[in-house]
Amino acid sequence: MEDLEEELGLEPGDLDISNKGDLAAAILLADLKNKPSTFVDPENPTPEEKEALVKDAKVVVEFVKKVSGIGDIDVTTALTDLLEDLMNRSATRRMLSRVEEGDEISQQDVIDYVKPLFNMYFKVIDTDGNGTILPEEVMDSVAQYASLRVAYEEMATSLDGSGEETKISDLVNYLSAVIISSNNKLIPTAIKEGTIANPEGGFYPATTFATILNLVKEYADSGSTELPSGNEWYFINFDDSAIADMWTNALFTYLETTPTGKTDARYTTIFNTVLELSRAIPDNDFITGELENIIADLTAQIEGE
Repeated sequence: MEDLEEELGLEPGDLDISNKGDLAAAILLADLKNKPSTFVDPENPTPEEKEALVKDAKVVVEFVKKVSGIGDIDVTTALTDLLEDLMNRSATRRMLSRVEEGDEISQQDVIDYVKPLFNMYFKVIDTDGNGTILPEEVMDSVAQYASLRVAYEEMATSLDGSGEETKISDLVNYLSAVIISSNNKLIPTAIKEGTIANPEGGFYPATTFATILNLVKEYADSGSTELPSGNEWYFINFDDSAIADMWTNALFTYLETTPTGKTDARYTTIFNTVLELSRAIPDNDFITGELENIIADLTAQIEGE
């Protein structure tokens, strides 16, 4: 399994073949990964070769969405407006910055970002009879989104000059794939392991991606307009600068890491894919411009410029 994961460009534990659909998706993904080797000059593919690869990647994307349920995510005009709003907020840069800029990140900032995005995921991740998202269901989604992520990353390498277009749903699906396939890797170790001391005694509870999904789901289902509170929400207590720093450091560590078998750090692949997908969307200059600015800021921070 590990050899197949490496061949497909997946990280250890990402591949979960539990049915014929998963197997077919893995075969399609393997063919897509190998396609550049069939080019006359793999270093300089022709527009026709690029077009063929992008079209094959779209087939893989649609197949993975069909067999996994990811295609049930509803990407509407409202979501496009949400993206534009998020791109335009100063909070975006604060949340993605290592630099102290005066304005602190608030719980409201986090909730405003997380709630609408997670509402999409709740539609495709199964729950038990009590409405709870189980860790094993999260892992199933991680495997499905990991395949989707790789398909988009392969697509992005040939979009420029292919004559092919993408949609806003492709950009949203890729960003979703990055977040979900990252799973617990984006969560600070001390929060995952429950080693942060509670001033009231003992330690705060260990918090995984599945835990966060369930907390946000419960909060969203309640219809509450008050900010969530309680010990279980300690991980977004940004009045504690140490916790805010943990999240920032976890994000940058994840981005700066070069996965086993890869030559580029994650941030290079993710940023390039986001920009290529966005640039191929017709009439998408605003979002593309904002993404270019944010990615330039992040790249400068990562590379220490």
